Amino acid sequence: MKEKFFFNVRIGPSGFRRNFLFLLFFFLLVKPGHSQQYLPLLRQLDSAITASAQYDTAKLKKIYALKLNKKEGQDTALYDHYLNLYDEYHIFSYDSAYVCAKKMREIARLQGNDSLQAYAKMKLGFILISSGMFKEAFDTLSSIPPGLLNKTRSAEYYTLMARCYYDLADYDQDDFYSPSII
Repeated sequence: MKEKFFFNVRIGPSGFRRNFLFLLFFFLLVKPGHSQQYLPLLRQLDSAITASAQYDTAKLKKIYALKLNKKEGQDTALYDHYLNLYDEYHIFSYDSAYVCAKKMREIARLQGNDSLQAYAKMKLGFILISSGMFKEAFDTLSSIPPGLLNKTRSAEYYTLMARCYYDLADYDQDDFYSPSII
């Protein structure tokens, strides 16, 4: 079965089954007599969907304000600037988040700060995983010496590695290896 894309999300054979089963389960639960209790939730969902343009506008304004506060030079303040931009972009625009992570990595490299460079690579790894670029994500994340990370970032690192393995196994749907990973 060929992959399909729905709102830029890959839906392969298992994704289709999962979505179909979810919808079937949802419609079996929503019986005609019980539909009134879901009406407020559906109205709230409708209003959130209607307001999505406002949410996008607010996000873009926040990003624009961050861009106006850009610091010049190659110091930690500029690294933090790109980290803040990355945080705004990483679920909003992968391309822009990717550019921010690359700039963070370059600034850390120029500073000779291995810890910041490792963190920038983690941010880059997140974008690569989210984009389905698993080989590149593994290469990037595997190049990070975990000893350079503090406890919080180390936990984030291992969570990213686990997510990478999990998402790859879900994508491949291999009957031999996937059950041991998932």
